[in-house]
Amino acid sequence: MGRLLDGLTSRGQWLVIMCAEHGDAYGDDGYHGRGIAHPAVFNVPFASWVHR
Repeated sequence: MGRLLDGLTSRGQWLVIMCAEHGDAYGDDGYHGRGIAHPAVFNVPFASWVHR
């Protein structure tokens, strides 16, 4: 990722957004896994960068 972002900054403006496919429940309120309607599953990693 570092090399990619360094390369982008040399080319002007850019926007990068990274998201995850899903979250997982690891014993949250007794739930395990994915495919359930629980906040632990809906909460996925997210990152964004903006360079101007």
